[in-house]
Amino acid sequence: VYLPTGNEYVFSLLDRMQDGMFGSNAGYQLTLFNNGITTEIAKGGGKYGAGIQEMFYVPVPTSETVDNSPPTTPSPTSGPTESPTASPDTSYPTALPPVSDASLPESPSSHALLKVLISFDEHPEEVRWKLVNKNDPSQVYREVPFGSYVDVEHITEEVYLPTGNEYVFSLLDEKMDGLYGTGTGYQLILVNNGVTTEIASGNGNYGAGVQVFFSVPQ
Repeated sequence: VYLPTGNEYVFSLLDRMQDGMFGSNAGYQLTLFNNGITTEIAKGGGKYGAGIQEMFYVPVPTSETVDNSPPTTPSPTSGPTESPTASPDTSYPTALPPVSDASLPESPSSHALLKVLISFDEHPEEVRWKLVNKNDPSQVYREVPFGSYVDVEHITEEVYLPTGNEYVFSLLDEKMDGLYGTGTGYQLILVNNGVTTEIASGNGNYGAGVQVFFSVPQ
């Protein structure tokens, strides 16, 4: 896909059955070619529940000598016949703090417990996240602004959510470059009616930000 430079974009990947993709090789990768430079702007495994959105920015080239216009006769866009050489990194969940069922508080009636786990790079203050009702974004269940996390490597936040609703979790980066390092990433764990489920996880390669869509059954 050819994109005009100087704009921000959102890539949406949705799952009809709301359970993501299964298998160690399942996942996605976004690679940007701009002004002769190749950049991996986002990559994740198949654990994204109902869907995921990647937000990124395409800068305006600074060089005037490089012609970045699309070719006049592009190659056919047939589907790939081989797996990509860079398989999605599925090792990140092990780098996050473990979850113990025994440590989880008892969930109030008609609510489920969502645990948000984030492993930072050396700039945790650049991270912001928000949790809202998908059908009514004005219902904000938790919002953590930029600068809230300082000198911390890992965090675990707990939020109680009413069952029977759909939600959107947004994780944003102030510098629009994600989290650096092999141990960085995020993980969403839902405890509902005594059942613990990992509904989404990803590494730090999410550029400007990432959104996860999920539902909490009654």
